[in-house]
Amino acid sequence: MSFTTSYRYVIIDKYSAPLRKIRLETAAFNKQITGLHTNLNTTAGALKKVTKDSRKTKSQFKGIGTAISNAGKKMRAFGTSAEVMGTSLVSALVLKKVTSDAIGLESAMTDVTKVFGDTGAMAPFQNQLSKVGATIGQSREEMNKLAFQAGKLGIPLNEVAKFAELTGKVAVAFDTDLGQATRFLADMRTKMSVGV
Repeated sequence: MSFTTSYRYVIIDKYSAPLRKIRLETAAFNKQITGLHTNLNTTAGALKKVTKDSRKTKSQFKGIGTAISNAGKKMRAFGTSAEVMGTSLVSALVLKKVTSDAIGLESAMTDVTKVFGDTGAMAPFQNQLSKVGATIGQSREEMNKLAFQAGKLGIPLNEVAKFAELTGKVAVAFDTDLGQATRFLADMRTKMSVGV
């Protein structure tokens, strides 16, 4: 079948406009994807910088709120996409929680060192304390708080791990918290003049 020239023009006119529209929409979509990719890379770079800065010193940990705020301002300047902002907010909250936990643990470990002194045996002691904490279901921060209280109550460093394990068992048995169980056992130890 032979197509006439006028029929060819009709077909070209009929299909060229939709194809041009599809090509333009595809180009616009690709431009949006490229912009989102750039925003995600910028966000990742900002979060890496905040993470690196937060590891430097304890005083920088106190300024983490300002750093997160500044990173958030930078992220908003590069895009207002709800997905990017939601991801940034979640990342910032996770970073804030991790930083807060690290500060709490560092503070508790410092208290333990103050009570027992830096004897050089702190690293093995911390490992032993972590194992006991896992056994009785307590965090490292809680175990260091317990060790601090035990040291203040006169329990020697070499008996603290056994004392902590016993305290955890007493706390469960009497449905009380670790602080009360610590005081109870230290009081019993003193009154009966026995070791752990």
